[in-house]
Amino acid sequence: MIAYLEGQILSTDSGVLVVKTLSGVGYAANTPQPLLVRLKVGDEVVLHVHTQVREDEISLYGFATTAERHLFELIIRTSGVGPKMALGVLSVMLPQELIDSVQQGDANRFAQVPGIGKKTAAKLCLDMRDQLKKHPVPGLEAVMDGVADFELPGR
Repeated sequence: MIAYLEGQILSTDSGVLVVKTLSGVGYAANTPQPLLVRLKVGDEVVLHVHTQVREDEISLYGFATTAERHLFELIIRTSGVGPKMALGVLSVMLPQELIDSVQQGDANRFAQVPGIGKKTAAKLCLDMRDQLKKHPVPGLEAVMDGVADFELPGR
């Protein structure tokens, strides 16, 4: 499993960074949009990687911080939410914004992500609350201490 990539950016096409390591191997990693727009060909980059292994493909998802990677891994634990949708969430919300939305029970914020409807947003918000209590985000643990139990509309 690949968990860390360091190297030079060869391309940034179609939401995918291609990173060439010192050994000369180029790895393609899907990244959240905010990271993608900050980087350009030739930049040196460090990515914290989630490796997704499926029957027919191996995909890499790269993040600027371990906190982002951890949130991504928590998001994809929600039934019906895959890696592409999780990337969408992290493209719309910074880690702290995501945690604040969960803390406030703001499912509408999740519904602003392309491809996420009201039902999925409510489920994701509720599941994330439980996940964040069980698996705090490194460096952001204290933020979740004040999370109160809440009920989402329609539940």
